[in-house]
Amino acid sequence: MLFDADADAQRRLQLAALSAQQSVMDGVIPEPTIDWTLADNTTITLTATQLLAAAQAMGSSINAAHQAARTLKMQIEAASTAEQLMAIEIA
Repeated sequence: MLFDADADAQRRLQLAALSAQQSVMDGVIPEPTIDWTLADNTTITLTATQLLAAAQAMGSSINAAHQAARTLKMQIEAASTAEQLMAIEIA
């Protein structure tokens, strides 16, 4: 399953996760669920715990992309020749 990850989707997921986290902390039984529309426009039902896991996974993915971009930026800034620039591998 593929979640949207644009700025609006991140904000919606963050707000939903905050609500889910409160429900989990309050021990709401049965655990609440939410219907979530994925990137391909299919809809799935997630428990509060699953929604929190999705938000955590998105946060980890965003952080990994940020770290990769920082590494590339440092390599680009350190390059002093065209050959050094061309040797930088962009995954």
